[in-house]
Amino acid sequence: MFWDHTYRANLGLATITMSGWGVGAYDFDNDGYKDLFFANSHVDENIELYFPHLRYKLPNAVFHNRGDGTFEDVSNLAGPDFQMARGHRGSAFGDFNNDGRVDLVVSAIGDKPALLYNITSNSNRWITLKLEGVRSNRQGIGGLG
Repeated sequence: MFWDHTYRANLGLATITMSGWGVGAYDFDNDGYKDLFFANSHVDENIELYFPHLRYKLPNAVFHNRGDGTFEDVSNLAGPDFQMARGHRGSAFGDFNNDGRVDLVVSAIGDKPALLYNITSNSNRWITLKLEGVRSNRQGIGGLG
């Protein structure tokens, strides 16, 4: 059973004009709670001809998980690259520079992909494990920590 808590989580009004193409739920600030990322752009590149108040190219958005079931739009704090309106379509996530923070790559129609390094400053911890073995469970599936 699922219940819609979009508005209760402060995401309803904040995302009503967004079309999230590349969406990710990752702990961007290593506080133990999954934050949300949306690669945004309207589906119709001609939307402005029909509805002048809407835009085809949109900036990306990131929402900080407050840990109490609600989210806060922190896109304006995420740096100038988050303010760029483009025809965003997809995203991929990973720690590309091995600093313990989740970075992202965002694609856009007719444009180069953008590699965005996460430079969030916090005192939270992270760990990287390199599992080795020939016949053992190298993925650590079922491991207890």
